[in-house]
Amino acid sequence: MECLKLSDIRPFVRKVGIAFGLKHSRSMKAYDYRLIFFSEGGNVWLGGVPYALKAWDVAFISPGTTYRIVTDKKQKITVINFDLTCANRAFSDKVLFAGADVFDAQMITEPHIVADFVPDCGYFIKRADESVFKLCAKMSRVYFDTRETPEVKALLLSATLMQILAELMRTEPTRNEKAEKIYQFICRNFQRDLSLEDLSAQFNYHKTYINRLLKKDYGVCFKQLVIELRLNHSLVLLEESDMSLSEIADCLGFYDCKHFGHAFKNRYGITPSAYRK
Repeated sequence: MECLKLSDIRPFVRKVGIAFGLKHSRSMKAYDYRLIFFSEGGNVWLGGVPYALKAWDVAFISPGTTYRIVTDKKQKITVINFDLTCANRAFSDKVLFAGADVFDAQMITEPHIVADFVPDCGYFIKRADESVFKLCAKMSRVYFDTRETPEVKALLLSATLMQILAELMRTEPTRNEKAEKIYQFICRNFQRDLSLEDLSAQFNYHKTYINRLLKKDYGVCFKQLVIELRLNHSLVLLEESDMSLSEIADCLGFYDCKHFGHAFKNRYGITPSAYRK
């Protein structure tokens, strides 16, 4: 399998899209590479792991990576679909993504090319600065500009994307390895009666140190993170299941339906029943 260095990349931009209030009803997989810019934050599942993203976060996703995005109506995202080279630019009519359950790996636009800056998991999240988001906005303007010829537009998009990738490579990962492992453990267990004592025993760290790691990398303490994950998942259950509010509260580890409703209204401004309508 060919492994490209950043200096070898000559990207072909397939599409630039902008969306507000995007809600994937199921997990997806992409046939190309993509960058997702979260201007106001949002929720994304990558490789089955949920992440509550903040403003200025950028997600890089490789072909075949499972992902799902849920944002509210005020949260803007910009998605750039691309290949790392122009070798398969003729395949511009390809379907760019599919449900994870019907994904056909043979349709990946660059099945034998990876980049040496891509982690084994196939994705990464980084906190970008204003200059990167300005480059993203520039790409949107160029992509939707009907005055440019296709050849000039392709060159401009490729050059700007190279700048973005270079800037992201210079940026340190948003989270450190210790915090990421703790976070993923919480993501796998937030529906049960999980405590800081459980985490302390699992990772052999002091409770205060765990809270400090989570606060630094995710902006919230352990208790707040668990509530946030439970509430994020409650949106999916309210939209996609026929479970009663009591059943949802019990499934997600809330003390009872009243506590679930109070936390939900504090977070989203409406009751779970109103949201479901």
